[in-house]
Amino acid sequence: MKTIAALTMAVCSIALIAACGGSGDDGGDQPTAVTAAAIEAPEQPTGTLDKAALVKAADANCEYEWQLRGRLGPAGKIASGIAAQWSGTVPVMEEVQGLQSDLQVDPSVKKTWEEYLKANQAYIDSLSEITTVTTDEEAGAKSTAANEAAQATYPPADELGLEVCTFTPEATVEKTEMENPASLDLPEPSNTVDEAADTFMAALNGGDCEKLNATINSDVGTLPAGDCQYLFDSFANLDVAGSQSLGPVAYVELKGKGDDPRAGTMTFVIDGDGVLKYSNNGVIIGGGIHPPSEGFDSQETMDAAVAAIRDEDGQAFLDVQGPDSAITEVAEPFEGIGDSEGGKVIAAAIRDNPDVEPTMIGANQLEGAFIFDTGQEMYLLQNGHFPGSETAYGNFGYWLLPSS
Repeated sequence: MKTIAALTMAVCSIALIAACGGSGDDGGDQPTAVTAAAIEAPEQPTGTLDKAALVKAADANCEYEWQLRGRLGPAGKIASGIAAQWSGTVPVMEEVQGLQSDLQVDPSVKKTWEEYLKANQAYIDSLSEITTVTTDEEAGAKSTAANEAAQATYPPADELGLEVCTFTPEATVEKTEMENPASLDLPEPSNTVDEAADTFMAALNGGDCEKLNATINSDVGTLPAGDCQYLFDSFANLDVAGSQSLGPVAYVELKGKGDDPRAGTMTFVIDGDGVLKYSNNGVIIGGGIHPPSEGFDSQETMDAAVAAIRDEDGQAFLDVQGPDSAITEVAEPFEGIGDSEGGKVIAAAIRDNPDVEPTMIGANQLEGAFIFDTGQEMYLLQNGHFPGSETAYGNFGYWLLPSS
């Protein structure tokens, strides 16, 4: 899968989570997700490299780059998120470009190798231009230019026989384990995550917006034709690479067939009728169903979001909004989340239950998932991994769960 796939920006995105978040304490005795191991740079060879040795070393460096980029959250969906995505990614690419440039190569491959390095630097430079975009139109135009620059790396890479550097990694699944998982009486859906995925994919593949909407969680609302088309274009006819269920929320990893570079992590949340239904998505290199990085702050920012709501502190709530958040201001007094009635209800539930804290039930490279149980009602809370950051999570998604 050529790297042009990694540049497919979802400028026409769908904001399917009620966004918002915070920052706070360490969560006390909260259960925590087992984090991913640190990624080490490959040992660099010494001496002059012939073609075979160069390909081995270069591909190892590119594998290291892809692994690092897979820890940097989902692709941005709006201009600010896209800018953040590449602000975090370009330094990683520059690091690997430095490793590649230090390789000493045999004269027989030097000309082609230098052509590749020059083209790759031009590609990186074009991505640097995206880090300052402020509008979706600008992001789209500069992404197109970067795609064109990426294509210039293919001829020398193919001539050398590089097998990793210009190919996007296939999405895989590595389920996150939890330390001391919470004992909660969670509602169980009537369908499995695999059944939910099959239903969703059948509707996607059929290209019918009405049938697709029947598979969407009711709290999302009815998708207009343009949002349906975005999902059709982005995810129809993909294969399921794997899944993970956390009870009221589950994740499905999609990957392309053959040379199809598309991929995505789908989130499903139990609806009022007890059925797992699609709620939102993210596109992460290598897949989103992987353990979060050490030091990820999902618990801290969820605690802070809850504290900001309790304190009616709108600015503290805004402080944990991510670069992809649609919420850039809050009403004063800060009584609810957004303009919806549901936003007022969840805010009231948090304020009326000062002794209840959000309990993490799982986390991955896409988001953190929490339960807020008042004893009368149970809510699923979510916060998302920020584009371009290895450890920063935030925003605030909420779903009223059916009685267990």
